[in-house]
Amino acid sequence: MGLYKQMHELSIAKNIFDIVLKTAKENNAEKVTKISLKIGEFTSVSDYALKSSLEMISKDTIIENAEINIKKIPIAIRCLKCRTESILEEYIFFCPICESVKIELI
Repeated sequence: MGLYKQMHELSIAKNIFDIVLKTAKENNAEKVTKISLKIGEFTSVSDYALKSSLEMISKDTIIENAEINIKKIPIAIRCLKCRTESILEEYIFFCPICESVKIELI
């Protein structure tokens, strides 16, 4: 994994860490035991790199050792020609029904 890719996930992890810590403090939490995330497939975020980054930056905080669950959200589109909604299996952006490239992400 390249340095850029690791920095990408580290930056995302830092933002998540800040949000979780702020929310925990607002709710007077003494310990965070679980973090559940939904991440779109289109982001190309590595689960492993994100979890590793979160674990690294949460050391010696109330977030340390929290279970981190990541659910990937598929890429959904709507065809502007035939109005069909579909889930894309690959990064090929056309309607799998009518093959139109006039689509929108939903």
